[in-house]
Amino acid sequence: MESVKAQGAARDALLQRILDVLKADPRIQGAWLSGSFGRGDDEADEWSDLDLHVAIEDDSLAAFLDQRLRFYESIAKPILIQSEFTQNPHLEGGVFQLVYFDGGIEVDWTFGPASMAKKVVGHRLLLEKRPFPVIDPPSLSPTQRLEKIQWRTTFFWAMAPIAIKYGARGATRQAASQTDLLTRALICLHRLLASKTVPDPWVTVLNRPLEAEIDAHLPRLGAEITPAAALDVISQLRDEMLRLHPGLIALGIDVHLAMVGEVDRLSGIAREVITEGHFQRRKYR
Repeated sequence: MESVKAQGAARDALLQRILDVLKADPRIQGAWLSGSFGRGDDEADEWSDLDLHVAIEDDSLAAFLDQRLRFYESIAKPILIQSEFTQNPHLEGGVFQLVYFDGGIEVDWTFGPASMAKKVVGHRLLLEKRPFPVIDPPSLSPTQRLEKIQWRTTFFWAMAPIAIKYGARGATRQAASQTDLLTRALICLHRLLASKTVPDPWVTVLNRPLEAEIDAHLPRLGAEITPAAALDVISQLRDEMLRLHPGLIALGIDVHLAMVGEVDRLSGIAREVITEGHFQRRKYR
């Protein structure tokens, strides 16, 4: 659609303007994109926002932060500026702030001292006036790896009945949220099983793209999420988890076999309810 293409073009034009301003400011030593742009062009689309990390000379950081509004206005007209957050893993000692510019274009800014700045693994470099190291999270120890695997396995089977209950109630918003939790658990398990030397698979600063071999096994909710569609995806996620069981059992992991039968029993009840359409009206929460 032309309107969608126009939105993407406006975002790209804003990014070019940002880059021009960053290059012209001697206080700014480096800048890079994470998020979907950092993970690659095959992930970013016209709806993608900009996740920007900016490394600033240490002795100029305080003054820069005090003058942020002027900095934003030198790029474009800001129409919403969220209060800053000081706890941010992407730039140690830095702050995070979400800004919407004219045209509804979102930029998530992280500003931090250049002396402590490290690039995330999945990044797109925009500017580097001095070399910056890339964050290199340590691999889990064998014990830590097994603990993570056990935790994710237990978490999956703990969340599956909750997802089914939401589907049976017709609460598709909550059911979709639960399927996301189940999917994330499976992604982590795939990564933990694939290698004995792996960092924590859900460290956000890695910004790692989803591996094609994992992506091929994960079901998707469609544009229209019905209770039946949600239950179908939950069932497919259950099947994918069972596919991992031999590898988990070989490592001595408790795969909670009793929960498999309970999940199947609850799924059967939920399908009866969905077929009859007897959904309980519940308050929003």
